[in-house]
Parts: sequence; structure tokens; C-alpha cells
Amino acid sequence: MGILALFAAQYRLVRDTNFQGADEWLHLSLLSRGIVDFPYANRPLMLLWSLPAMALHPHSLRAFWVAHGTYLALTAVLTFFITRRFLPGQQGVAFLAGVFTATWVPLDFTRLSTLVFTAYSGLAFGTMLAVFLFVESWFRRSIPWLLAAAVTAFVTMRGFEGAIPLLALAPVALAGGARGSDPRRRWWLIVWAAVMVLGIALAVWPIVARRPEAAYQTSILSLDLSPLPFVRRLLLQLGYGLLPLFTTPPGSLSHRAILPAAGFALAFAAGQGAASPAADRPRRRRALALAGLAGLLASALAYALFALSPQINGPLRTHFFAAPGLGLLLASVVGLIAGLPLGRAGPVLGGLAGVWIVALGTTHVAAMQGYWDRFNPLWGQAHTLSELTRQAPGLRPHTLVVLVDETGDWQTTFSFRHAAQYTYGDDVLGYAAGTPDLFYPTRVGPDGIHIEPWPVIRGPWRSPPTRHRFDELVVVRHDRSGIVSILDEWPAAALPPLPAGTVYAPRARIVTATEAPPLRSRAVLAEAAAGAPSR
Repeated sequence: MGILALFAAQYRLVRDTNFQGADEWLHLSLLSRGIVDFPYANRPLMLLWSLPAMALHPHSLRAFWVAHGTYLALTAVLTFFITRRFLPGQQGVAFLAGVFTATWVPLDFTRLSTLVFTAYSGLAFGTMLAVFLFVESWFRRSIPWLLAAAVTAFVTMRGFEGAIPLLALAPVALAGGARGSDPRRRWWLIVWAAVMVLGIALAVWPIVARRPEAAYQTSILSLDLSPLPFVRRLLLQLGYGLLPLFTTPPGSLSHRAILPAAGFALAFAAGQGAASPAADRPRRRRALALAGLAGLLASALAYALFALSPQINGPLRTHFFAAPGLGLLLASVVGLIAGLPLGRAGPVLGGLAGVWIVALGTTHVAAMQGYWDRFNPLWGQAHTLSELTRQAPGLRPHTLVVLVDETGDWQTTFSFRHAAQYTYGDDVLGYAAGTPDLFYPTRVGPDGIHIEPWPVIRGPWRSPPTRHRFDELVVVRHDRSGIVSILDEWPAAALPPLPAGTVYAPRARIVTATEAPPLRSRAVLAEAAAGAPSR
């Protein structure tokens, strides 16, 4: 309960309207149709953990905010349970591991992007759940728990290959919980090895074979297996996760960090008061040192897959799987400081170190949320869609909305395509002229606009090639002054000239408000308007 309370005190600063401006509409569109597969990245269950948010409260940003926070909090709780198994008699350190997993937020802005990264927080939770089930299956000698762990691990690996390194550490439980030479230990090893081999093979084979299912890893990203550059990138990732503890000036702490920091201080003081003196301080220090090394190893393994690509040269997306390891590492360090033979000064120093970690993590959350409030593309995108749906409450099937965006709010074609599809239904698509056409190569021909989706996504995303005649188009301009208008005349300056003899008739594609079906995006746009900061 203490872990959950401290997390909630920090997470209350995060808005549910944080948008990156591209993947959100893709996720909403896919989830609204029950699609969880990212076929171009060989991740058939990528959005599995996002489904509950869409199922429990369809078309709501708040539902994803709740789901994202729940996954982050439960990941921290599972870290506490697992740590407690391996540090018996040191529940205080296990508590610290859970607290720091929940509240130490370095520089990863995506942790605050609640809609898209519910998928990542859910996958991190699934990873820790699989490790927890495996650990408990061994201590309980329970085959059903072992099978549950195996299924959870396999499902998580098929969602994201980044789960593999942490899952590979699970057999450490057998070393910590073995009872002599228990012959059943080999069966746990065999089951887990079989699951890991299968998961690794399914993840690696498309990359080795250069299959289109691995286009994201081999084309959008690239792999660099050179040892020295890999080590350099790995150390940079560890630096993103740890260096802010030492490089942030105390004067930058936010006043919003007072509540979580004070709550932690009270919990730490209460725990120190209730703790009994350690009978064997050298053994305790050795255990904490080993736990710290385990945390460092776990976080390094979590960062390792990201370090394989030179395109990932910042902290974005990399903290989710590293958080439990960093939490254990920081907890071990604080435990060692509190156990220094300095009389009462040791616990005081340990408490101050813990307060600094919690306060600084909360300060980062407040600062990053301030950035989102100032530079959130959602406001411009919501304005585009709100004005579009006001002027066109409904559109006829097989309509293509062509956006001429002069504001730069829409950076990719795939985001606007899925925004239009999510808003009006599966029979209406979007195309943002002049933006990169990732996933959906588009060309304007004499007979209309041709869209040829990547072959690998056509079946899983139910996106066949399409051709839209010019009389099936609706061109929308969002100009620099913020005005959104449906163009009755073909914009020859922004698009290729209209071929001779063709007709462009956008008003014939619009369905009146009384005939139009309810818009699926209405709830999302209403929440966006309610969450917009005052200007």
C-alpha cells in the first residue's frame, strides 16, 4: 500500500492528454477494431495489454491513463515481492526497491505518454509477472504456477522482444531457492529453457532471414553488433538512467515533489523504527551488495537490446524494462548507506538518499509534464478533427480525406489515415499530403489516388490496396492561421493538377448530421478539449 500511495502522489501530475502526435491515432484505430498485431515488427501481441483500456471504457483517454498507471504501479509491487523472496528478513530493502521502481523517473518522456505507452508499461508488467510466477512456482513447488509463468512469458515475448533479457534472469530463483540438490530443479530449468528458446527463435529468425516481418528492426532501425560501439551505447543508456541523480542541482527540485518526498520520509522512518537490529551485519552487507549487482545486471540487460541499434541514441522508450533493475540497485545502495556503522547517522543518510531519489523523480515528472503542456501536438490535431467533423458530420463509404496541413501538426500520413478511419469508420481513410507515407506508399495518378500498403500489414491490419477517384476525395486545408476548411475547388498549388475531364465534388461525399452515425472520436476530442491548458 505504501508503494501504491507514493506512486499515486507522483502520477497525479501526469495528464491523460499527452500526445506524441503520430502513434496515438494508429493505436486507437487498431484497438477499436480488435487488432493487436504489429506485423512489420514481428510483434503479434504488441497491443494485447492495451486492450483492457479500450474494452473497459471505449474511446477514452482517461482509460489509458488509468491502465498505464496501474501497470507501472503493479510492476513496482511485483519488484517488491520478488526482492523480498531473495532478501529474507530485509523487507525494508524490498520496499525501497518497489518505491524506486515506481517513482524514479529519469529522462524518458515516453513514460508520460499514457495512450501509446500503455503497451510498453503493460509489457513490462507482463515481464515482471512472468518472473514473479516463476519465482513463486519454485518456492511453492507448484506445476500450475510454473505453467502460468511459461504462458505469461511466451505471450510477453511475442508482444515485444525487449522482454527476453529480463525473462532470461528468472532461473536465478532456482539458485536462491534450491533446497539442497532438489532433483525437480532440472524440470523447472527445462520448461523455462524451452520457452526461452522458442521465444528467442521466433524473435530472431525473421531478422536473420531478412523477412518483411522484421522490417522495423532491419529497415526503420538498423543493427550494429560491433562490440565497442555497443558498449558505448549501453553505457550511455545506463547514464541516462543514473547520472541525473548526481548532475541535478538541488535548487531545481519542484515544490510538487514535497508530498511524495515527505511520504517516503515518513515510511522510511517508520520502517527503521520497527526494524530489529541485524544479527549479522557483514552477511547483510554482502547480500545487499549482491542484490545491487543483480539490479545493475538486470537494468543493463534491459538496455542491451536498445543499445544494439545506433538509431536509439537517447532515453526515449528505454526505461520501462530497466526500471525494476534500477529500483533494486538504488534500494541496495540506500540499504548499504543506512547500515553504515555511524550510529544514528547511517539511517539518516540512507533516508536522505531515498528522499532525494523520490523527490528528483517527481521533479522530472513535473518538468516533463510542463513540456507536454507547452508542446503537445494534440491541441492542433484535435482542432483539425473537431472542425472537420463539424463541417462534415459524416462521409460516404470509400471517401479519402486529403489533408493539406500548413501548421505541421500532422507529421506522417499514417497518423492522419488512422485518425480519419477511427473518426468516421473503417470505410473512410485519410492522406496527409506532403508528409512521409510510411506503411502506406501513396501516388497521385491520372485516375485518382492509389494507396499501396506494405504487403506485410495488409492482412493483419485489414488494409488492402485502394484507389480513390477524384470525385471520392474531400480535400481539407488547415492553414497557418488555424482555420480548417473543406475546399470546394481543387488546390492546384498544393496538389498535382486535376487531370482534364475529371470531377472533384467534395460536397457530394458529405453526409448530413441527421444521417451520420455517431463519431467514435467524439469522446476523445471532448477529453482533449477539457484537458487543454489555458493560453
